[in-house]
Amino acid sequence: MNKLKAGFATLNSSPPLGIYIEGYYVPRQAKGVLDDLHVSAVAEAMTICAKEILETLKS
Repeated sequence: MNKLKAGFATLNSSPPLGIYIEGYYVPRQAKGVLDDLHVSAVAEAMTICAKEILETLKS
């Protein structure tokens, strides 16, 4: 029997307030958040039972 495993995750990855923002001529710090940054991931895996592998090898 084949087994399908799946997973889903999401994470808020907004940097903390007060962190220094790179790339500006003068040092700047983050003072607020306009929109949160979110990261999402989906993972899947298909597994085959050992019994099916043995049956396939016998034929």
